[in-house]
Amino acid sequence: MRMGLRIAKKFQDAKKTFEHLLLDKQVISAADLENAKLKAATRHLSLARVLMIENLVSETDVIEALAEEHRLEIVDLKEATPSEAALSAMTDKIARKFNVLPLSLENGKLSVCIGDAADIVELNKLVGILKHPFEFKLALPTQIAKALDSAYPSSAHSAADHGAAGSTQETHEKSQGSSLLRVEIQDTGKVSIEEVIKQLLDGAVSFRASDVHVEPEEKIVRVRARIDGVLHEISTFSIDLHPQLLSRLKVVSGLDIAEKRNAQDGSFQHQSETKTIDCRLSTLPTVRGEKAVIRILDKSVLQVKLENLGMPKTMLQNLEHALDAPHGILLVTGPTGSGKTTTVYSMLNHINSIEKNVITVEDPVEFQFPLINQVQVNSRAGLTFAGVLRNILRQDPDIIMLGEIRDKETADLAIRAALTGHLVISTIHTNDSVNTVTRLIDMGIEPFMVSSSLAGVISQRLVRTLCPDCKKPRQMAASELRAFLPPNKVTGDVTVYEPGGCSKCYGYGYRGRQPIFELLTPTVQLRRAISENKSPDELAAILANMGFESMRIDGIQRVLAGKTSLEEVLKATV
Repeated sequence: MRMGLRIAKKFQDAKKTFEHLLLDKQVISAADLENAKLKAATRHLSLARVLMIENLVSETDVIEALAEEHRLEIVDLKEATPSEAALSAMTDKIARKFNVLPLSLENGKLSVCIGDAADIVELNKLVGILKHPFEFKLALPTQIAKALDSAYPSSAHSAADHGAAGSTQETHEKSQGSSLLRVEIQDTGKVSIEEVIKQLLDGAVSFRASDVHVEPEEKIVRVRARIDGVLHEISTFSIDLHPQLLSRLKVVSGLDIAEKRNAQDGSFQHQSETKTIDCRLSTLPTVRGEKAVIRILDKSVLQVKLENLGMPKTMLQNLEHALDAPHGILLVTGPTGSGKTTTVYSMLNHINSIEKNVITVEDPVEFQFPLINQVQVNSRAGLTFAGVLRNILRQDPDIIMLGEIRDKETADLAIRAALTGHLVISTIHTNDSVNTVTRLIDMGIEPFMVSSSLAGVISQRLVRTLCPDCKKPRQMAASELRAFLPPNKVTGDVTVYEPGGCSKCYGYGYRGRQPIFELLTPTVQLRRAISENKSPDELAAILANMGFESMRIDGIQRVLAGKTSLEEVLKATV
């Protein structure tokens, strides 16, 4: 009976959380613990880190509670010496970045000491890169920092120079970065603010980032970069640098540094190691201060040939046929950041010739073409899309490109231009091809005018491309595939691929992005239905009978070709 009671008590103890264990030891009050949890949520740190940073609980008590909760062994690094094999399995850069000490390497498993059990999730992303599974042990963070200086003496001096090993708070907060995507600002107390910006942008360019977000918080500035469509934290530094950073960005972008209550937009150029990068700056006042977003524009991406966009062969032929038409309106649709500009520029590059007068109206002009007359919209000076379009029609154009159809007036002028002998190319924000038709009608365009003028609608999304060096195969049953493809396209079980993780993709399994498309080209039946103002569901039914292939079908075909994952396509399409 006593044995049964002991087993029951042990089972109850095993269910105790880190918080309960600290309260049981009476090393912190319930009120202080709640305050620490609130700070942890605000700073996006683990509770254990906040308790140590704020000196609310001793390192020893924190580590003992973590060890009891997660059933991990505690190592005293004053008495343990890392093996040469373990140190060779992990570079000093990775060890310092994650504040982890490799201890031993036995039977292919790497034993590592960590100062917080929350690190386990992030460190497991490195398994594919280091080629060794981990066995985790706990040690005092201060002991880990000293042991790292002894284990990697060549890098200890540089780490100490900018306080990376000396400050528990800085070390813990920097370790929150995503995998290997980090830009360590070297000694922010000594380098100029221009050098800080250069280091951030150089790092973002090397990571193939499309946007950099500079976000002030209570005590730090968090810098995140959008890489392959996903935001990753790449750096953090003291909030004291925020005013200087924003002022410098505004100065180089031609903005008013005294204006902090309203949003502003500007642009500047950044010289990276290999090329000049165009950057667009947007500032926005928030409750913690001004947030800045820097859009990184790589002009080489905008020079893709039409045949290299990755469209299926039949779709590409239909698009080329629409571009050869003497008149009509061709629309590219999708959300912000879906690659519409690249597609439009590829179309312009395809039709550009000495025999045609091509005029564009853009906001902004992102790439300049020879032979094409490009106009930059300037609302303050009265140069709006609609205003410029009226004047363009007196310039004897063959082809007109409008950066975006935003309102009824612009839509009406574009449709009328298409009906009077011009080929018009533009973009519009809608979810898919069918809804583009109804969107124009909702804007006040007569259905018969939409029906008569429409040459085609391209709808697109961007999905991440699987890293070719680490993608993993898996078998997909035909029954599972039928949930996503029409029955006539399912022939049996297939092999698909899923993301792995290696150094070339920073451990995420994806490298780069590719567009998936659908192309609506109106038939006589569809034009009649548009003229009769049929509902989107009725138009979709007509398209289905025509054999129309949606973006999802195009995406699934790329999954079957091993180019992307099923998860990516399902996330991007309906």
